[in-house]
Amino acid sequence: MNTILLLAPTSFKDEASIPSTIPTPDFGAEYTQNLRIRVKNARGLHPGKPALFTILNGDADEQAKVDLLTLSVDLLGRFAEMYKPLDAFIEIYAPVLDVLQQVQAHKLSRGFQVSH
Repeated sequence: MNTILLLAPTSFKDEASIPSTIPTPDFGAEYTQNLRIRVKNARGLHPGKPALFTILNGDADEQAKVDLLTLSVDLLGRFAEMYKPLDAFIEIYAPVLDVLQQVQAHKLSRGFQVSH
């Protein structure tokens, strides 16, 4: 969830504006500002498989950020499929849904919009 909050364009301005109980200690921190996807540079980028070795070396360009964001959304979907039989599924995933609804997917490529 924090990956989505740090990478995706959203309407959240600070930690207090996030409508969930998920801890987000790094959200809004100065050292995370360069992690947010620059919409202007990423609009035409299509999601692919993240180059994790390159990213871990600190070379995260806009393509890498789009790839990581798409992977994060995909993983949340997979976890939802795993956890949907649980009685507490709604309680577990309500905060996730609250955040995903605030992601401004329309500002990114069609490929990401489909994943979202």
